[in-house]
Amino acid sequence: MELLDLINTKHPSFEEYNEQWDYYYRSFVGGHEYRMGKFLQRYWDEHHAPYDVYSNRLKNTPFDNHVKTTIDVYRSFIFQTPPKRTLDGLEDNPFVEQWIEDTDLDGQDIDSFIKTAFDWAMVLGTVWIGVDKPAYAAATAAEELAAGIRAYSTVYLPQNVRDWVYQRDETGRMSLSYLHIIEETSEEFDIIKLWTRENCRRIVAEKRPNSDEYDKILSEEEFENGLGYIPFVNVTPVRHHIKGIGHSLIGDVADMSRSIYNKLSELEQNIRLSVHPTLVKTEETKANAGAGGVIIMDEALPGDKNPFLLQPDGASIQGILDSIEHDVEAIDRMTHLTAVRAKKSGPASGVSLSVERQLLNSKLSDLADTVEEVEKRLWKMFLDWQYIETPSEFRIEYSRQYDMRDNQQELNLLIRSMDVISTPEYAEYVESEVAKMMIEDDDKLADILASIEAVDRTQPIDSQPEDSNPFGNI
Repeated sequence: MELLDLINTKHPSFEEYNEQWDYYYRSFVGGHEYRMGKFLQRYWDEHHAPYDVYSNRLKNTPFDNHVKTTIDVYRSFIFQTPPKRTLDGLEDNPFVEQWIEDTDLDGQDIDSFIKTAFDWAMVLGTVWIGVDKPAYAAATAAEELAAGIRAYSTVYLPQNVRDWVYQRDETGRMSLSYLHIIEETSEEFDIIKLWTRENCRRIVAEKRPNSDEYDKILSEEEFENGLGYIPFVNVTPVRHHIKGIGHSLIGDVADMSRSIYNKLSELEQNIRLSVHPTLVKTEETKANAGAGGVIIMDEALPGDKNPFLLQPDGASIQGILDSIEHDVEAIDRMTHLTAVRAKKSGPASGVSLSVERQLLNSKLSDLADTVEEVEKRLWKMFLDWQYIETPSEFRIEYSRQYDMRDNQQELNLLIRSMDVISTPEYAEYVESEVAKMMIEDDDKLADILASIEAVDRTQPIDSQPEDSNPFGNI
């Protein structure tokens, strides 16, 4: 296949999912990008209005971005506890130190880089992360260090990955054998990289006018791929049956947000009509616009031709508000966030709250598994580029437990239980549990727990003075 035909070839799934990725992207970013998506339902015959009614509705309709808030909540739980990295001596390596502090050569440290990449993976269903190293002729590692040459990571959204091929390698594992990515883009030309297990070709191609295809090859370079594999990882929090594609976590949330968006437009129109009702009059009748406008009628005008107002009643406005509230509750249910979001009316019982928390914890634990696996693979590619052997005690561990307890409710329950169970052992247990809820510093907590355990509780509680209760009368 000729090179021009090769760079114009797209994966069948790219053609199928490109529009969907654009929808999810705009739903997450919101603002101007969402307005430009034109997701408002058009009214019948709206284009025949004397002015651009649809553009005016786009400008006046706010977007209640539940997609972004959902991703923000997931992110806050997954990364609330920093991962434990056991580098086994690698932290003293200057290349590793630079990689941790500036993973993408754009100022993001490794934690920030992973968070950003995983946000997009949850939104779009998939992203690609590559680890590359500049082609620079250096004889020693010292020369590379002096020149600032080292491996770095880059996140590619699926819109920038045009084609890919997975094949089984000699071990039987499915791995990339070909990858076509858009490295940089402009109005006139793109910089394209074609990766194989043997080499990488960097191509500058001229675009066709008003098209995403190319007319001409402007330049081409070829570099040897010294790794023997394509240094990219495909991040898919929810896997698809097609390799290289994933299911978005917020697909249904985006649809419900679009429903709310259209209802907010209807709400704005209803409020506008309620405050400024429609005036129906004959063409000859003169009426001044604005509040308190004057209407001048012809004295010979028949009674059935008198001007009148069309104004919706308040019931339609309340109906729209109730429908929006229903959509918001549906979003909380499908994302398992009912238990963590403040609602006017929550689940019916504590059991329901507990189940919701367990479901959310399970989802977050699965996502943490994916993040941990991705970071391990990024470290492997980085160390391979730097010709550093992976230490035997190298570990990356993300938390799998997410504290979603209602501390205030549990604290009240523990304190009140002291009136029912009055044993020294139980008093020690309650004091320890309260300390765990109130103190975040591990060192201070260890000291306080040791002091609680050292308290002499041989004296019967009944004989102790009334003010010995550390919690007081609550």
